[in-house]
Amino acid sequence: MAHRDGSFAEAGVSSGWFGSSSREVEMRPGDEVLVLPRIDVKSRQIAKDLTQILYQLAVSAKVIFGL
Repeated sequence: MAHRDGSFAEAGVSSGWFGSSSREVEMRPGDEVLVLPRIDVKSRQIAKDLTQILYQLAVSAKVIFGL
């Protein structure tokens, strides 16, 4: 939640060592509710792996061809 004064508060359910609990946030006039999308971790992992492969190919080409 974005408060009018520029501060932010996170609401929702959190789970920890001793179970889960819900946190409630007080809404005030002028507040905005922000719902952020979840980031797909698999697509980020694939991009990281492809970048690593390209880097390793470039290093190998430099060693082989002595560029």
